[in-house]
Amino acid sequence: MWSKRIATIAIVLLGMSAGFLCAEDKIPDIEDIMGNQHAKDGTLDKITAGVGKQNPDWDKIQELTKEYSKQIAFLGKNKPPKDKSDEKLWKELTQKIADSAKKVDEQAKKKDKEGLAKAVANIKPDQCKKCHDTFRD
Repeated sequence: MWSKRIATIAIVLLGMSAGFLCAEDKIPDIEDIMGNQHAKDGTLDKITAGVGKQNPDWDKIQELTKEYSKQIAFLGKNKPPKDKSDEKLWKELTQKIADSAKKVDEQAKKKDKEGLAKAVANIKPDQCKKCHDTFRD
């Protein structure tokens, strides 16, 4: 009797877990990513402002850089925004910015103020411009 109930509970929990995993795996579209991460007062601006303080709140900055790195990694999982775009270049540029976002997160984990500021400066405006020049109207 008990083993049957435990098996039923296990099956229900497994089904619920699979549902949660699918919900988390949803890839945000480019507009959502850019709107939340690179727009004015987006995550990257908040990171820049935070690291610019005399005494950065590293817990808050690390929370932001973790989210930033996670979200930017989704860019390359989207199709290029223009139908006739160069998919190879899209993959190259989105991988480069994902690598840069990882670097931002790594520097925050080290609480390296100068390294973090440098890593952020490596993204804006150069990497943004290269991608926008090709893939944005």
